[in-house]
Amino acid sequence: MRSAHIDGRLGGDPEIFAPQGSDSTCLKFNIANDDESIKKQDGSGYENVTSWYSVKFWTKNPQHWIQKLVKGCKVICECDIKQETWEKDGKQNSRIIFNIKHGTYPQVIPNQQQYQEQQAVPQQQQQPPKEWNPNGSSATNWPAQATTAGEVALPLF
Repeated sequence: MRSAHIDGRLGGDPEIFAPQGSDSTCLKFNIANDDESIKKQDGSGYENVTSWYSVKFWTKNPQHWIQKLVKGCKVICECDIKQETWEKDGKQNSRIIFNIKHGTYPQVIPNQQQYQEQQAVPQQQQQPPKEWNPNGSSATNWPAQATTAGEVALPLF
């Protein structure tokens, strides 16, 4: 399968598509990238050319991502490239879609104001969670680290 690394800004808030019978939700959004420049026809310099990419992201936690993926935010995505085809009014149509790779997530880069707001939030100290034990006892011996917003970063096994 072909893959691509896409970075740019969201052109709008994601569209939500939740197929019946599926435990995942698809967020569809467009990323604009203006890294390419072309020479002006009059030869007076260069101008940026904006390229648009249609991206799909399947997630079991859409509400988390809807809050992060907002119009104008900068994102970086690792995607698989797929050509979708369909028929409409007797005519065959196709387009290239970029599916965010399974097991990866879009990296959202906060703008300067968002970064400053995040830094202003005081760090909350939290006790590590107690490990569940089927015998009813608990232990606090795993290396969990408290993060902001009351979340806990657990080790990956």
